[in-house]
Amino acid sequence: MAGKVTVDYKEYVKKMNEAKTAKDMVMAWRYACPEGVAEPEEYWVGCDDYVGVYVDHAPQIIKYFVNQPFGWILENGPLEPKIKELILVAVLVAMRAGGIAKHTSSAIGQGATEEEVMEAVHLALYELGKAGLAEAGPAIRKGFAQAAKASYNID
Repeated sequence: MAGKVTVDYKEYVKKMNEAKTAKDMVMAWRYACPEGVAEPEEYWVGCDDYVGVYVDHAPQIIKYFVNQPFGWILENGPLEPKIKELILVAVLVAMRAGGIAKHTSSAIGQGATEEEVMEAVHLALYELGKAGLAEAGPAIRKGFAQAAKASYNID
């Protein structure tokens, strides 16, 4: 089910750039959603747990590390907005991070189908699984070697 484009990146970036405080910058993130699903004013409650310390103690991190680069990425580059959103969904799934619902709805708002979202998720989970296999393999081999040298008293 392809959605119609309802996320205006230029308007979203404009809201991010117009924000005067770090908290306002974070609150502007909610406008990345398609019309009708933008986060409510209470959005800050969840964000405070994750980025509140930066808002309170280092607002420049929000401005220069998050908002400005993200705004530039959204407005520039050769990738279509739909592809950018699908990549964001996949990366957030792989990172086990927040924002998956927001970027899923934004991907659909940019014209992605549910099948395309699920394919991006499938690819992320595939690569995440491979990384887990590669990371765990040497530790499991070491555990087998340690077990072979150990003496167990099992009655």
